[in-house]
Amino acid sequence: VEVVVEEFDPQAKAGTKVKSEVSASMSVGGADRKAQQKDQNKAQRAKLKKQLREAFTKEEAEDMEQTEDEKKARHEKLGIAKKFMMETACTTSDGKPKKLVGTGPKDLGEYGVGVQLYFEFLSDMGWLWVFLFLFTIPMMYYTLGGTILNDYPETMNQNFFYKGMALFTPANLGTCGSGAMDCLSQHQRETRKVFPGSDTLVSDVTPALGILDLVQMIIALGFIIWFRLYKIPAAVRIQDEANVTASDFAIRVGGLPRKLKQNHENYEPMLKHHFEKVLLECGQSENDDPERPNVAEVALIREYDGCISTFLQQGNLLEEMYEASIGARLAKSDGKAEKQQKLEKKREKLKKQFYKLDETIKEQTDLKDSEREVCGAFVMFQTEQMKDLVLSAYKPFSNSWTSRLVQPKHLRFQDWRLSVTQTCEPEELYWENMDYSWLLHKCRKFCTLTVSFCIVVFCIFILTWLRSSSGAVDTSSRPFDLWIFEEAGQARSLSGSGPAPCMELCQLDVFFDDRCEVVRSPMDYMSYIFDTDYIWNASTDTSEHLLQDNNAECHPSDPFYQSPSCTQNQSARLAYVFKEPSPVLCVKVANRKGPSGQKPAPMRIYGCPANTLVSNSSGFFDQQGKSWDRETYCLRFDDAILEGYDSPQPVKLRSDCLFPITLEAAQRAKNSGESFLTSPRLSCFCVQQANEDPMTRVPGYRKTPEAEICKDWAWYQGTQMGIRAGGVIAVMVINNVLLLIFAYFDSLGRYQTATDLASSQVFNLFFATLVNTAIVYNLIGMNVYTSSNTFFGSLRFGQGPFDDLTPLWFVTIGNMLVITIVCQIGCSVALPVLWIWTVDPLLRRFFTKDVHSQELLNEYHVFPEWTLSLRVAETLVVVFCVFMYSSGYPFLYLCGAVYCLLAYWGDKYTLLRGSRRPPGYTKSAIESAVIMMPVAILLHSVFALWLFGNQELMPSAWGGLKGFAESIINMAYNYSEIMGVVAQGGFDVRGNNYGSYLQARMVDCARTAAEPILWLFFAQLLFYALMILHSIFRPCLGNRVPEAMDWTLKALKITRDARAEKTTLAEAKAQEDKGLLSYRMDMNPNYEEATMALNFNPEDMGASPPSERQVVKATTGMSLHKLEEQFERNAAVKLHEAENYVASALDRFRVFGKSSGSSKTKEEVKTPTGETTPTSRQVV
Repeated sequence: VEVVVEEFDPQAKAGTKVKSEVSASMSVGGADRKAQQKDQNKAQRAKLKKQLREAFTKEEAEDMEQTEDEKKARHEKLGIAKKFMMETACTTSDGKPKKLVGTGPKDLGEYGVGVQLYFEFLSDMGWLWVFLFLFTIPMMYYTLGGTILNDYPETMNQNFFYKGMALFTPANLGTCGSGAMDCLSQHQRETRKVFPGSDTLVSDVTPALGILDLVQMIIALGFIIWFRLYKIPAAVRIQDEANVTASDFAIRVGGLPRKLKQNHENYEPMLKHHFEKVLLECGQSENDDPERPNVAEVALIREYDGCISTFLQQGNLLEEMYEASIGARLAKSDGKAEKQQKLEKKREKLKKQFYKLDETIKEQTDLKDSEREVCGAFVMFQTEQMKDLVLSAYKPFSNSWTSRLVQPKHLRFQDWRLSVTQTCEPEELYWENMDYSWLLHKCRKFCTLTVSFCIVVFCIFILTWLRSSSGAVDTSSRPFDLWIFEEAGQARSLSGSGPAPCMELCQLDVFFDDRCEVVRSPMDYMSYIFDTDYIWNASTDTSEHLLQDNNAECHPSDPFYQSPSCTQNQSARLAYVFKEPSPVLCVKVANRKGPSGQKPAPMRIYGCPANTLVSNSSGFFDQQGKSWDRETYCLRFDDAILEGYDSPQPVKLRSDCLFPITLEAAQRAKNSGESFLTSPRLSCFCVQQANEDPMTRVPGYRKTPEAEICKDWAWYQGTQMGIRAGGVIAVMVINNVLLLIFAYFDSLGRYQTATDLASSQVFNLFFATLVNTAIVYNLIGMNVYTSSNTFFGSLRFGQGPFDDLTPLWFVTIGNMLVITIVCQIGCSVALPVLWIWTVDPLLRRFFTKDVHSQELLNEYHVFPEWTLSLRVAETLVVVFCVFMYSSGYPFLYLCGAVYCLLAYWGDKYTLLRGSRRPPGYTKSAIESAVIMMPVAILLHSVFALWLFGNQELMPSAWGGLKGFAESIINMAYNYSEIMGVVAQGGFDVRGNNYGSYLQARMVDCARTAAEPILWLFFAQLLFYALMILHSIFRPCLGNRVPEAMDWTLKALKITRDARAEKTTLAEAKAQEDKGLLSYRMDMNPNYEEATMALNFNPEDMGASPPSERQVVKATTGMSLHKLEEQFERNAAVKLHEAENYVASALDRFRVFGKSSGSSKTKEEVKTPTGETTPTSRQVV
């Protein structure tokens, strides 16, 4: 029609007139239909109120008139309830369920832009993870070609499934040969090959892998920026263009005076008049049409002292009394006297509860709305452009208290500085919390967050305590008074074969400190030294050039020691006998073989009790004269892989039970009272027996001596396996319990809008679930050598088996972490679907079996709510888990993509088949999640820095930031000294120097493999530092940055320009398909019970007056709530006075300049009270 008019009608004005008349007639027709629908709804509510009043006022239930609920059969009422269930569900206009296939995110946008953005986020995130997985293919190519897991003894015999998962991680990067013989020293591990038979070193590959990891994170950050700055605003723009909502025209006003000194009953028209003046100051012309004023509505937030919640309870009590009355009448008609009596008692009990609640709010119910204090207001304008004009005028002066100090006078109301912000939809308001004290809200929020944090910490300690019973293996040196040293032809060989090697030594010094620095005189601790050929006393015979004299040279003219095996076919053992048992922590050896400086051969070290050995020229014997077996009586330490006298070797036990333990040695250890928890001989013996015969792990299955020795160990291992499996289940259960707890705590926070509640729920639920899913297992496996005498040590916190990332960490702790993440993914997707399949129908059947009221039946048949904040929180947990550990577990990208696929369809099924219609979710939940996502990239950088700087796993050369890192860390010891002694030492050595080791590991972040991630880490820290500075100095900076961003987005047509919107509020109200377009509480359908209770007066229906009720009124005094409210009122007044004082002081120093080309014209405006006040308007 418009095209025809514009093309053929020569008079455009006539065409415009025709168009306006048609649109006006359509608006009138729409308004008539909407008015009829409102009249029908009003009649139904009036009928319901009449029935509720009858149920309340009648002394007996049978005195009531017969209701429709009694006339209808139960199957008819159930049919109506099911029909109501479909009407409130996510269905099409004809009441049919929507199709799963073919309903895209934009189609789901009718339930709120937040729902659309959530499903678009799942789709885009899944494709992003698939794309990032392509960049991890080079790493998996190298890791799958490595042999580390099969070379290292500690990982060789691990579970096939766990080891298979670790094949895709850096734990399998490189090759070390059979038995890790090519990686005995630190230097050999850092220069190992990538593949067997390859000439390429691992250190040549890792820098490229670090660059690829940096590229992945840059792409991820780009995705976050794109989604935050383009995707979300574009979706909001499309929704705004397609739908007209109340928030398009409304603002929220804060900072209002609670009580006007004069004309408080005219508060609403006076505030309306104030904003009309503001519009005039902004250049908006006056509107002479009384039906379409510029300021269309002012909805005041009145002070009810928290009584709206009580009104809601009273409304619910009225419905329950009505249900009890109908049930009693039906029970009487069916001849069930006992049931009738029970329901009559319930009805009377509910009536007393109603009166009791009524007494508590008697003071508030006696007040008129116009007499109540004001906490705030919602102001609706006729057009969106007017709203934006007011927001722009107040925006520079609403960010903070300091910016409000300079608020111009024409923007103030009754000389009170206002805070004006964009508001949410009226459906999102929680009117029961709108008048709640700001101070009490903050106190509640602080208390709930504190309790929630304590619950999370408690869960962490419980899980850590259960799992950390299998703590770190104590590889410390043990005190012995007999130490035996013998040269080994091959390092870490299990048994000597062939003739004993000839051992020629110039120096073999033992030390009792971890760095071989403290030199003690041999006479202080040594008794004598012997072998099978010679014995000499250390205190009397000092001519032997063997002990500490700091002479590491092996010149031909120097004396040296030569073992009997060099001239005879005897052993090459050298025994040191101490005066008392002492732990040897470090040894230095100078070997005479070859030229000076040649590496000594590997050396076996044993610690033994001296009273078990008798030595003579024939050999070593025990007390019974039998051949003395060192494997039975001694504890073998790790072989000393010496590289020269200047390279000391710590003495420690092995943690992988490589060396075999004989039955006699285990039996001797058990008879001496040793425990498998502390004895390496018993625990390693049982591990070796279980590897040979897996049935040894079953207590009592075998009747052999070996099984009897390991019986307690088998029970312990079975318990640990159960705890390990139960730990994963416990995490799932605790996560879901925490979701319920946090949801309850969030409801206690008394949030005023659903947007605030959703943002709080996203963070709280995300934090609790993330900690239990992604962090607890790290804490369980972490060993920071806490003392058992401390609080954390007594709870076994920080006493896990690993103090750094190792191949075994990936096989055990890392794999359990990934399994937990995968289980969390499956649980978060499957539980909502299982709930609507099983739990929800059963609960509905259980609670409606004795319900007769159609109103309650309808309520029970409504589907459960689809909570967007919960789904966003669980998705955000998966996002954090994937990004945090993707550098070590690249296949987590695929797990994340699978989650996005399952969650997309699972959530769509749950929403369209088993959930009520969502309340129009905004972008707040998904926007909060996207804002937090850079923190996941930061955590990824921390883990990647620690991984790529680990020289055991991913060796690389030093980068250009080494000097910078050393200057920041300021290590107390030399890097090579720490890594050569502390990193290779036993449990006690590492524990005593763990702080120095951590400093050295931080310096490793300057390696070429980790350097790209280090630059990203610094960039992120700089970004967050700038954000903090911006928040601190925001009052000084003003709104320049946000305004520039808004202008850019509007110029790129990403966000909508309000000037393009032509629909007015009056036209929107005339359309039937529009939602709630008012901010008044009595217009909100969610508060019908409260409105009904506010307008409900039992005395008007013949009920007994309060004086005749047999209800004892509780004696009330000044409550804490009233005291706090009074304090807040006084504080608001004092703050207002302080603002005026500071602002007047600033005005004294302000220099005013008159701008040329401008003048002021004054005009008189009539106020609602009949007074005339002059207003000045700037004319440019």
